[in-house]
Order: sequence, then structure tokens, then C-alpha cells
Amino acid sequence: MDSDATKLFEHLQLIVTMILTLAVGRILNGFARILAHPGKVKLFLPHLLWGFSMLLFLMNFWWWEFKLSAVKSWTFESCFLVLVSAIVHFLLCALLFPDQMEEYKGFDDYFISRRKWFFGILASCFLLDAADTSLRGMDYINSLGIEYPIYILAYVGLCVASIFIKNYKFHLSFVVVSLLYNISYFIRLYLGKG
Repeated sequence: MDSDATKLFEHLQLIVTMILTLAVGRILNGFARILAHPGKVKLFLPHLLWGFSMLLFLMNFWWWEFKLSAVKSWTFESCFLVLVSAIVHFLLCALLFPDQMEEYKGFDDYFISRRKWFFGILASCFLLDAADTSLRGMDYINSLGIEYPIYILAYVGLCVASIFIKNYKFHLSFVVVSLLYNISYFIRLYLGKG
């Protein structure tokens, strides 16, 4: 990578890291408020598990973006795509843990009432991920195998379904399967190469 591209990537990485730091802080503050005042707001297990899932998504996103140092040239469009992806991750975290909960009976009421926004933005996150992945070129996309397009399509499909479904068991099943898959993915991708 030439020195201009290196400088641009370092600047982009700094901005992305700042946005992701705010997102992680939002999740951790939300969990800390729950621990500090456990009886103040009625908890909702799918909501809490999505909070943990977002921490995994954020770690994976940050690590993947860090590896974009291999991209040889940067355009406005590619920088914009990476920044939008980081912003979308932050918005998901802000939606999970709002500043005020007084108008809701608890996280169950809040999460179900905001599910269209949450799952709509989450679906866009996966579509942005597909576009973001294309920055590395076809050789890289092909190296991901069949699992990657299935992963993207499954998540987008389940997010769209979640927009319309209020059922507790469905939401709990979706987030549990998501967590288990992502833990498995992390082990295979990051720890399996030790």
C-alpha cells in the first residue's frame, strides 16, 4: 500500500474505532444500568442476548475492518461504506439501550415496539457487510466458501421475519441460534488458526 493509501486507511481506522468504541460503551453502560438497578426495568431475555450478540458483532466488525489494511487503494465510496457500516452498528447498540425507558413497561415492551427498527437496521448491517466484503475482491469472496452467502441470506431473511413476528419463542430462538453460530464462527475463524 502506498503512503497516501496508508495514511487514509489509518485515518479511517481511527474514525471507525471511535464509533465502535461509542457502540461498545453504549452496550456496557446498558448492562451496567441493569446491574446497578436490577428491579427498575422489567428484563427481556431476547433483548439481553441481543446485547451480548452485538458485542460479538462489534468485535468481529472491528477485527475485519482492521484487516482492510490489505486493500491497495481507497475511494470515497469504499471509505463511505466502511463509515456507514460502523454508524449502523452504533445505531443498533443505541436502539438496544435507550437513554429513557419511562414510557415503556420494560425491555419486553420496548424491544417488541422497536423491533421493526432494530431488525431493519440489523438486516441492512448484513447487506452492508456483503458490500464491505466485496472490497477485498472476488478471490477473497470465493475463499469464504458457500457458508458466507448462506450466512448473509439467512440473517437478512430472519431479520425481515422478525420485523413482522412478535412471538417470544421466535425471538428467543433467533438470538440463541445467532449467538451459538457466532461463537462457533469465532472459534473456527480466530481460535482455530492458533
